[in-house]
Amino acid sequence: MYTLTDMNLKPSIPQKGMKYLVESVPHGHLPTTLQLDHWHEKELDDSNWADGSLPFGFNVQCEQQLASRWPGFLTSAETEWSTEDPSHVGHLFIRDTIFVPPAIKSTIDAASTLRFQYLIDGDLLDVKLNGVSQLKSPRVYDGCSSMGKFRYVTLDKNLIIGGDQGNVLAIHAVGKPQQRYLNYRVQVIVCESECSECVS
Repeated sequence: MYTLTDMNLKPSIPQKGMKYLVESVPHGHLPTTLQLDHWHEKELDDSNWADGSLPFGFNVQCEQQLASRWPGFLTSAETEWSTEDPSHVGHLFIRDTIFVPPAIKSTIDAASTLRFQYLIDGDLLDVKLNGVSQLKSPRVYDGCSSMGKFRYVTLDKNLIIGGDQGNVLAIHAVGKPQQRYLNYRVQVIVCESECSECVS
């Protein structure tokens, strides 16, 4: 995870293992991964998914703008969010396994809020924590202007499991043909005023 140097936020929950899959489909078609209604479950064998790291991106045209807006935050794509056909849309599926030590679990239990904070150029279709959807409806963003502020989804902190069992954060996003970008962090907010730069 990466800490924004201009935001007074508590340390993020560290990520230990990220798997991803990109499906290239014509506009209006559904990806076959959604037919696996358990793609977001902990029990899924994702050993055939690729290893990834944040951020995901393709043809990002506003890296300098992002770097200026978020000093110290990694803006260049580490994992390519590409499609086989340039005219297709790219459905991105991420399975992020997060292990929470007991000490951090105690901090989460006492915290006011647990948030999935993100920057995206594309559509955020679903965010699931341990199989439970945390997003009430899809969120649609388009262009560099959409990444002017950190967005967030409030997570149900009661779903977090401490210890060595691991928690699966499952994300489904779809990108436009011209530009795609996704970066995020899971943040423990001890005081709501600590996230003055966030908007829902």
